[in-house]
Amino acid sequence: VNNNKGQGSPSKIERDYTNTMRIIGLSMPPDEAEDMRDAQFKFERAVAKISKAVSGVRRDLPVEIDKNAVPNAKAGWEDGRVALNEFFSLLNKATGLDELQLMPAAGTLEDMTKEYGRSASRYNV
Repeated sequence: VNNNKGQGSPSKIERDYTNTMRIIGLSMPPDEAEDMRDAQFKFERAVAKISKAVSGVRRDLPVEIDKNAVPNAKAGWEDGRVALNEFFSLLNKATGLDELQLMPAAGTLEDMTKEYGRSASRYNV
């Protein structure tokens, strides 16, 4: 039974990222919260850009894909990565911690692994 009372279910991105960013932003002092909210809105716009680029494309249906879909989706991904990194930087600064690592730009797998610092044995890279 769906108990949303007519409201749509939030997407995985909204549940895992956007709502979390909103809750963290609300728990911060106003000066930091405003900058975090700006980064959150940039992230939301990037997600919308990706959604628009891939709308109508399904994994299980062989359809003609618009030649601009992939570059537009990649541009949205990069915008989202930059916005998420901005949010992480602001959160690290506001808390005085350096716990959240920034996501590296696209590159070779070896370069990204070195920059991001993941364990090869743990993540089978």
